[in-house]
Amino acid sequence: MKHRNFFVFLFLFANCSSYENISLKDCKKIESFPGPEDIAIDRETKILYISSHDRRNFESMGTIFSLNIETQEIQKLSTDQTPKNFRPHGIDLVKQGKEKKLYVISHTMLKENPHSIEVFRIEKNTLLHEKTLLSEKLLNPNDLAVTEDGKIFVSNDFGSVSSFGQFLDVTFSRKNSPISYYDGKEWHFLKPNLAGGNGIYYQKKDGKEWIYRASMFGKVFVKYELRYVQSFPNLIETKVFSVEGIPDNFGEDEKGNLFLVSHSSMWKFVRHSSSKENLSPSLIYILQNDNLKKIYQNDGIEISAASTALVFQNRIYISQVFEPFLLSCTWDK
Repeated sequence: MKHRNFFVFLFLFANCSSYENISLKDCKKIESFPGPEDIAIDRETKILYISSHDRRNFESMGTIFSLNIETQEIQKLSTDQTPKNFRPHGIDLVKQGKEKKLYVISHTMLKENPHSIEVFRIEKNTLLHEKTLLSEKLLNPNDLAVTEDGKIFVSNDFGSVSSFGQFLDVTFSRKNSPISYYDGKEWHFLKPNLAGGNGIYYQKKDGKEWIYRASMFGKVFVKYELRYVQSFPNLIETKVFSVEGIPDNFGEDEKGNLFLVSHSSMWKFVRHSSSKENLSPSLIYILQNDNLKKIYQNDGIEISAASTALVFQNRIYISQVFEPFLLSCTWDK
């Protein structure tokens, strides 16, 4: 979830979920990552990639870190590979043929092309900047999902680009947030729209292709079957899952189970965006065979404004929007 000026009025429409703490075992902090909002794992090399930006000082520049899970070695994207005006947000790691690539949403804050998608090629665990993708159809990109053949699905959190339009989107929970779709050559808008699009996830499972997308203001996430009609994607809604709070990003484990992080209280999230002293509670769900279960809930003392969770081997890694650390806990389920 991106920190923007419109959060100052979001609290007017927020309500708080009641909660009791649900703990995970053996939780440890992994530090040195300002605002590690999104993470992606290379399960072959055991490298975790981290989208890092001081989101309380949004005009500052961000970077990508990598963490070697085995050695705990941390590397930072080299300055000669860092695009101009780089403020990373949602990321996705995908293997395309023999190459591995990291796709990163960046908020340039430029009048022309205020958002971009930066594509990095991974060579010997090093990120090499390959290209920049620009489009006026990148309205308010929050998260993205990329396929093996280079198709990109971008979740916009607002369909409106003006502050007033975004205010109306929030006030009336307008289903006004499209997906921006890149077919490898051109950009298109893709429906159905949601009320405040957030995390998006692509998965191949059971011989089919699926898209999952979170709706901030609808307090749901939706599972779509992805089918192509004359080479154009068609999203067929198969199930809607209600969640507490404001759903954020998706992650996965080795078995294909999905994890969704949610912010229990938007009001507390807004207050946390201004100061680390104001805690913001978080919760995590697991989706197994279309069965949704809450596995973690914390009042913000252990981690505030958690944003992404994924599992590698016997550990669950949890990122957050503002504070400079990841949380790693035992996962034995």
